[in-house]
Parts: sequence; C-alpha cells; structure tokens
Amino acid sequence: MPLTPTKIRTKEIMKMPEPSENRSSYAATVLDVPEVATTNSNLRLMKTRVRRVSPPQEASFLKLDNGDLADLIENPENPDQTLFAVCHDGDVRYADKVECNGQTFVPMPRNSALLSDVRLPRGVQPYGTLEILIRRMRGFIAKCVRLPGDYLLLLVYFMIYTQFDDLLPIAVCLLVLGLPGSGKTTLLELLRLLCRRAIMVSDMSLAATSEICTAFTPTFLMDENEWGCNRGNIALRQLLRAATTQHALARRKGSVTRIFGPRVLTALKPPDDPGLMRRWIQMPMTEVNDVELIKPDDPRLSQEVETLQSMLLQLRFDLYPKIKPAVIQGPEAKALRPGTRDILGSLAAPFTDFPEAGQFLAAFLSVFHDSQSREPLSTVQNAIVAALFRFIHETPNSQAALVGGIGWTANQALAEAKERVRLSPKGAGGLLSSLGFARRVRTNRGSAVLLDLNLRKEVHRLVEDYGNDYVAQWIGTTGIGNCELCAKQAGGAK
Repeated sequence: MPLTPTKIRTKEIMKMPEPSENRSSYAATVLDVPEVATTNSNLRLMKTRVRRVSPPQEASFLKLDNGDLADLIENPENPDQTLFAVCHDGDVRYADKVECNGQTFVPMPRNSALLSDVRLPRGVQPYGTLEILIRRMRGFIAKCVRLPGDYLLLLVYFMIYTQFDDLLPIAVCLLVLGLPGSGKTTLLELLRLLCRRAIMVSDMSLAATSEICTAFTPTFLMDENEWGCNRGNIALRQLLRAATTQHALARRKGSVTRIFGPRVLTALKPPDDPGLMRRWIQMPMTEVNDVELIKPDDPRLSQEVETLQSMLLQLRFDLYPKIKPAVIQGPEAKALRPGTRDILGSLAAPFTDFPEAGQFLAAFLSVFHDSQSREPLSTVQNAIVAALFRFIHETPNSQAALVGGIGWTANQALAEAKERVRLSPKGAGGLLSSLGFARRVRTNRGSAVLLDLNLRKEVHRLVEDYGNDYVAQWIGTTGIGNCELCAKQAGGAK
C-alpha cells in the first residue's frame, strides 16, 4: 500500500570565513524537499530548493530607504546592552533590530572592544530651541572649567558640530595648550561627556585610528602630546594632517579603512608644523584656583549630562536631513583664508537657522585662528619678495626680470642685514617657484620672470600680509614713488 507523501527538511551550515567584527560573513543553506513520493519500491526526489539566509549585521547608525534614522543608544534599563533609537517623521521609538531591504540590522554590542569606553545617550528628549540648548550647555561647562567667554562659546559650538561631523567634508580639530595644572585633562573629560561618541586614547597610530573610524566616526581625545622628531611623532603629525578631510583613506594589507574625524589634543606648546597648525584651532588655558568648580564625573552632574546627551541626539534627528557646509556672508568671512573658510563651513553647519553663531565663528576665526596660524616667510623667501618688490618699483615699465638679477638683489639685502646665507641662481629660481612665481621666459641672458599684473599684486599682498623688514628698510631709504597698488593698500588700511 503506498505511503502518504511527506516533506523532508534538512539544514546544514556551509563552511565560510569566520565573521568579522562589523559584519557576520557566514550563511545558512536550507534544503527543502516539498514533495517526496515514497513507495515500497523506490524513493524519488521531485524538487530541491536552496534558500540563502543572511545573518543580522551590526551597525552603529543607519539611514533607511524610507528616510528613517536609526542611531545607537544605551539601553536605559540595562547599561550593558544597546538599542536603536529610530526616528520616523519626528517620532522616536526604541528597537533591538531594524529591517531594511530584507536585511536585519542589530545595534553594535556594548561590550565590543571599540564601544566599551564610549558614552552613549540613553534616549532622546526635546531641547526647545537651539538657543535654549546653547545656553544650557554654556552653563554646564562653566560649572567645570573657567574659559574666556569667546572660547567657552566656541567649545559649545564644537560639541554641537560633532553631532554631525560624519556629514561634513572637513573635520574641525582643537589644540588645547597650557602648563601642567591648567585644566587641560579636565576639559577633555568634559568633552568626553557631550561630544558625539568621544573616546579618550593614549595612542593614535594609523592601525588604531582606522579600526575605530571604520566602525563609527568618533571624536578622538588625546592628552599631553609631545611633538618630537622621532619616527612615531612624525607619523602622528602626518596622520593628524591627513585625517581632517572626509575622503582620507588608509590602505593596509589589501583593505581600505577610514581615518577621518574631529580630534581634540592637549599639549604644552604648539608643534613646529605650519601645515598642521593651519588645520587646528588653538585654545589656550591657564591655571585657575576656584574651589567652586566641579569635576565632570561628579555624581551631582550625572543627570544633567544624561539630559544634555538626549537633547543632542534629538537635535541630530531634527537637523540631519538639511546639514551641509555653511556659507557665511560678511566681511570677516570673506577675509578668511580658503582653508579657514572650510573650517568655518563645517563648524557653522548646524547653525544655518541661527545666523548669530555663524557671524561669531567668522569673527573668532579671523582674530584667533588666521592670525595665529599664519607662519612668517623664511629669511630667504622674504629676501626674494623684497627683490621683486624693488624691481617692480624701480623699473615699473619692465615686463620681465632675470632670475639671476633677482637672486643678486636678494643677496644684497641679506648682506646688508648681516645674514650669512646666500642664494645661487638655481636656489633663487626654486624660491620663486615656491612662492608661486613660475611664469618664466628664456632670454639670451638666462631665465626671466614675467612681471605681469598678477605677479605685482601677489608681491604687494605678501608684503602686506607677512610684513617684510627688507622692504621697509628700502622704502625708508628711497620711497615707493607713484605706485597705484601701494596707494590702494594704504587706502584700504585707512
């Protein structure tokens, strides 16, 4: 007598590479046999179907196809676990997993090596208006450290900026300078509480940085840095210069990782590195003996910290769709150097609806950053600029100047200033190129630099911006004659 058809189901795990830290890489294969006709004489397989089941993937932040945002929070009921705070049309719910395009995402676990020391918000709370939030943050910071008013407000804006740094092309970085006992470490502890995913590290090697930045974009905090000339310090400065741009990647052993992110470092003195200082905002600190200051980890502040963190997460949800580099108008912003304007665009991005913040930041960077990060020209560069300045004014109708003649005039200025260095014609040509004066013509007497209007304007700008003792001495002796460019600069100064 024939038996009733049955369904045979078997499951086996395919051998795949071990799961990585950020994404599981195994797969389950299910063999379904929906119809197996069984008789006394034979067993015939009618159909076999293979279904591939993808395991859940770990994530720290998600932007879903429907526009929802899922961000990582600490489980309010269990600090050893994490959840997703999912924002949909302004409403927020908490979930232990999120589905998107048939894929299941789970929050990065709290006990992972990368996330164990990061302070996460425990939910979301309304903040009222941006002005109210800024006022509350200023009051909180003032309980822990003493800073001049402008630097206190800069710190608030920096904390708010870190909530959106992953959306912006340029990372804003702070360099806190001060003697031992000036409160630099206390300031880092304060930043760890309110900056987005802040992590304090003692080492900022390429390997450690790329591992963390690839998992999530943190705010790095590093205390008491040394700017020596050994191999480790040189590698650190190179990393710090490169990590300020969003598209900076590290390629190691066939893999590509990220190194981008905001950073705050403390040190006794700034580094002798003009390229680095142009990218970092300096913040000085001095020792203050105030018994009313409270340590950031004081239990009396824990509830306020939790509230501010929840408000900042709500702010991220509210502003995320419209964050982009800010374009600040006004004379202060237009006078900034291009690199400083890039920093301003990122730092002021969350404040497009609060123009007072953008204007403050433009004025602050103009006074405290551009002036401090502008390194003077070297002695030989100043001598070359002075030689060009002299050629322009002594022979205003000349269309070109011999490179050898420029070098000879520069050496004359160096000799009069009792400088021991001298320039060869080849050395003078290299310095002209480094200053941007690369347009040359070949004559029967050698190479010559074209004295066009652009060169004349640039020479006047270099003298105006950097100052030049050789030019000042020459003007005091001979005067400048009827120079329209000098007259415009003098009129602008008035």
